[in-house]
Amino acid sequence: MDFQFNEQNELQLQDGLVITKDDLKNYAKTIDVRELMSNEYATDTSMQGVTTADILGKNFIYTKKASGGKIYKPKEGDAPELWNEWYKVLDIPVDEKGYEDIQNIENLPKEFEPTLEQDRKDFVKYCNDHKISKKSAEKMLQYIQNKSSDALNTLKTRNESQITANREALQKEWGDGYEGNVKFINGVVGSIDTDG
Repeated sequence: MDFQFNEQNELQLQDGLVITKDDLKNYAKTIDVRELMSNEYATDTSMQGVTTADILGKNFIYTKKASGGKIYKPKEGDAPELWNEWYKVLDIPVDEKGYEDIQNIENLPKEFEPTLEQDRKDFVKYCNDHKISKKSAEKMLQYIQNKSSDALNTLKTRNESQITANREALQKEWGDGYEGNVKFINGVVGSIDTDG
């Protein structure tokens, strides 16, 4: 049955009785709200004492505030909107575009530049596929950058140490002829036509 209120917020019934919206609101306040719910919710133990719409509203607001506005994780098969809300609360982007502002991998050595763009794409895809929050992705990226820089610096130090050790071994073996031999080798290497 579709009830239509007039401009004065009154509902005219067939027997001449007039009911206003305020009358309905006041009447609704006297109804046990559990009577309007499905049995599943109405009989839940957490609904004991919840008899009016005001109490229900008050409990809902209190629960929302007490939980810090948190939401509960949706179940598999739930609507995408529920999942999107869940991801939003956890700061998990819905797609790869959501990670764009952390894609700028900075402070990496020049040696990394050739693969940087693909590495960036791979990292963003990994984060999106595994639903990693932006904050966690930023921390991961920082960790990767630090480890990569540390590894490269260690490699450079190791290479420099090896070059120094090799130079010292040659100096020892060649003795006074070391400087002359190095000049000769540099001259030979410099004369090689690398352009073909």
